[in-house]
Amino acid sequence: MADFAYDFRPIRKFADRDHKNIASWTEFGRGSHWSSHDVPDLVLTSLRDFFRTVRQD
Repeated sequence: MADFAYDFRPIRKFADRDHKNIASWTEFGRGSHWSSHDVPDLVLTSLRDFFRTVRQD
């Protein structure tokens, strides 16, 4: 989950209650619904960080 500052703000406790398999949750201080256009640097870093944890060499 990538939670950007100016987008819908999900409530973590409800997400945890309803979804038992959340693998990653990152909250950002900037960005919006169009984060790939607003803050591509954050999106790219978040994706790289996540896949680094699941990558098998």
